[in-house]
Amino acid sequence: AGGESSGGKRRTPVALPHMWRQRTEALCEDCESCRATSERLRAKARAVQREAITTEHDTRESTVKNLRRKIEETSQLKFEVDQSLRTVLHELGVMEAARASVEQSRNDKLGPLALARSRMSVRSIKPGAEVVWDAPERSLEKEVADLELSIRRLELEFARHSGDIQRLDKTRAQLEADLKDKMDALGLDQECESHQLDLGARLLGGSSRPASRQRSLGNLTLRPRDDALARLRSPH
Repeated sequence: AGGESSGGKRRTPVALPHMWRQRTEALCEDCESCRATSERLRAKARAVQREAITTEHDTRESTVKNLRRKIEETSQLKFEVDQSLRTVLHELGVMEAARASVEQSRNDKLGPLALARSRMSVRSIKPGAEVVWDAPERSLEKEVADLELSIRRLELEFARHSGDIQRLDKTRAQLEADLKDKMDALGLDQECESHQLDLGARLLGGSSRPASRQRSLGNLTLRPRDDALARLRSPH
C-alpha cells in the first residue's frame, strides 16, 4: 500500500531538525504573545482595582464626613429641644402653683360668703322684720356681692390657668416626642458612623496582602522561556 511498508506498518513521519526548530520558534512566539496579552490584562485589572479602591475610599470618606456633620446638627437640635423641654416643665410648675393658689383663694372666700348669706337669711326671716333697710343689712348685701364677684373672678382666673396648663402640657408631650426622635436619629447616625469606620479599618488591613501577592506575581517573568527562545535563535 502507498502509506504502509512491505510489512504492513505505517511509516513514521520524519522530523528534521530545522522543522522542529521552526515549530518550536512558532510555539515560543505564540507563548510570548500570550504572555504579553496576559501582562496587559493584569495591568488593566490592577488599574481597575486601584480605581475601585479609590472610589470606595472617597465615597466612604464623604459618607463619614456627612454623617459627622449630621451628628453635630442632630446633637445641637437635641440640646435645643432639651432646653425647651426644661423651660416648659418649669413654666408648668409655676402655672400649677399659681392655679393652686387661685383655687385656695377661692375656697377661702366660700366660708365668709356662706356666713354672710346665712346672716342675711336670719335677718330676713326674723319676726317683726323692718320694711326699711338699715346700714348693717346694706353692709351685708355689699359684702355678699363683693365676695361673689371675687369668687367669679377667681374662677375665671382658675379657668385661664387651667387652659394655659393644658396648652403647656401638649407642648411638653410634643417636645418629649421630638426629643425621643432626635435621640433615636442620633443613635442611628452614630451606629452608621461606627460601621463605616470599622469597614474602612478592615479594608485597610486587608489591602496589603493582595498587593504583595500582585507584586510577587508581577515579578514572575518567564525567563526560562526567553532563554530557550534565545538559544534556539542563536547559531549552533
